[in-house]
Amino acid sequence: MTGQQAFETYRSQEDSLKAVAATLKAPQLKEVPNKVVALAEQVRDLQKENAELKQKAAAAQAGDLFKDVKETNGVRYIASQVSVSDAGALRTFGDNWKQKDYSDVLVLVAAIGEKVNVLVASKSKDVHAGNVIKALAPIVAGRGGGKLDMAMAGGSDASKIAELLAAVPAQF
Repeated sequence: MTGQQAFETYRSQEDSLKAVAATLKAPQLKEVPNKVVALAEQVRDLQKENAELKQKAAAAQAGDLFKDVKETNGVRYIASQVSVSDAGALRTFGDNWKQKDYSDVLVLVAAIGEKVNVLVASKSKDVHAGNVIKALAPIVAGRGGGKLDMAMAGGSDASKIAELLAAVPAQF
C-alpha cells in the first residue's frame, strides 16, 4: 500500500485513535495506552470487590436461611430456594453450612438466568448427596451428580422448583 491509499488508511486509524482518546478523556494521543492500562486495573479491582460483596451478601442470607430446619425420619434438613448470581455462590452457601451444625442435609435451588442450579450437601453417612441430586434433578429437567458429602445439578425448568423442594423429604 503506497501513496494516497496509505495516507487514507493512516488518517482513518488516527481518527479512530482520536475517538478513543476523547472517550478516555486523554488530552494527547500518547496518553491513551496509560489510560487503557489504568482502566483495566480499575475493572479488575471492581470485579474483585464485587466478588467479595457477593460473598458477604450470601453469608448474610445464609444466616436467615439456616434457621429454617425441618426433620423427616430423624434427618434434620434445610431445603430452600435462594437468589444468587452464579453456581459458585451456591457452593459458598454449602461451605458456610459445613462450618456449623445447622442440619444433617442442605438442599438449595437457584434460578440463575434461564437455568436452575441445585446443590445438595450432607453430613449424614445415611444420606448420599450424589444419590439425592440424581433423584431431584430430573424434576427440573436436569441432571447432576457428586460425592457423598456434596453434589450439584443443573436443569432448565424453573417452574418446577417448588415441586423439587416438596420432593426433598421423600429422599430420607
